[in-house]
Amino acid sequence: MTLAEQLEAAKRQAEVRKLDAGDARVATELKLDIPKPALAKDVLERLDIFGKWCASKQARKCPAKPKTVAAFALAQHELGATAQVVLAMLAAIEALHEYHGLSNPVRTIAVRAALETIIKVDPPRSWPREDKVRFAQLDPDIRQVIARREADRDRQLRRLQNEAAERRHNGADTKPVQTDDKELRQ
Repeated sequence: MTLAEQLEAAKRQAEVRKLDAGDARVATELKLDIPKPALAKDVLERLDIFGKWCASKQARKCPAKPKTVAAFALAQHELGATAQVVLAMLAAIEALHEYHGLSNPVRTIAVRAALETIIKVDPPRSWPREDKVRFAQLDPDIRQVIARREADRDRQLRRLQNEAAERRHNGADTKPVQTDDKELRQ
């Protein structure tokens, strides 16, 4: 390393120390009692998998880089993990970073791009075109939740329609079946 490079490195280190001191000052001025969330046993088990994968790749576990998390998600999916399992592992990585008060590497474009390849969810067929366009802009994990809830609602509606048809077929009274709207919304 040349003398100029050494001087530049020393300047960068001094700047980092200055910024760290400023961050520490801001943190002490923050008058909030921020509790540290506990890490559940299942979260720790998932973090163990992530930690071993990071060690095998010689990558940092915490703070993790977004591209490292994206590569981990894709690797788990290639090993046969379902989308739900991958999402649970990503939630564990989020919890680890939250525990240490670090930025969340999971909610980044790199991880979202990886999830796009893992979670393929079409918008509900009954939705209008404008809503389908907006659906495509949502995070893949949110799209999956919406699609699952829509499918549950459709199944419940079909079940109630079949029950009504069965009643009509068996000669039961022809009054509409009374249902609680809450039943359909769930």
